[in-house]
Amino acid sequence: MFDVFSDTKDLSIFEKVFALNFVTLKDNAEWALGVVTGDNKKFISGSKVKGSEPILTGKDIKRFITKEAENFIVFEPKLFQQVAPEEKYRAKEKLLYKFISKELVMAYDANQTLTLNSANILIPTVPDYPIKTILALFNSTLYQSINLFIKRSSGR
Repeated sequence: MFDVFSDTKDLSIFEKVFALNFVTLKDNAEWALGVVTGDNKKFISGSKVKGSEPILTGKDIKRFITKEAENFIVFEPKLFQQVAPEEKYRAKEKLLYKFISKELVMAYDANQTLTLNSANILIPTVPDYPIKTILALFNSTLYQSINLFIKRSSGR
């Protein structure tokens, strides 16, 4: 098996990065799952209908931005299997990330857009770090490499 971290230069970079003082998202972020309808065929429509609004899926999440939603939902939380508190979806600013992805893929949302459970929500509350800075970090090559390094180190 080829080890992408066999290069001592790579390991040296990671050692230097992890030796720095850094802030984590632990206790500095709010997280939320996308809507779990329990029956997407019943609740999700490919076209806008009366009372519906756009809902994003994981495939709509690109680095930094989202595609225009291709799906719509009449948002009635009591009808769904699992829903986060509505204020998470309606946050003034939030980051959306693909739930299932080999890489970190995060997008910015300031439109209070709903997400289906293949796209989850991160609302950073890190002092002195604007949300778009955190977005840029998570989409950076360095963070992609750190993510892969951590996954490989933990056997995932």
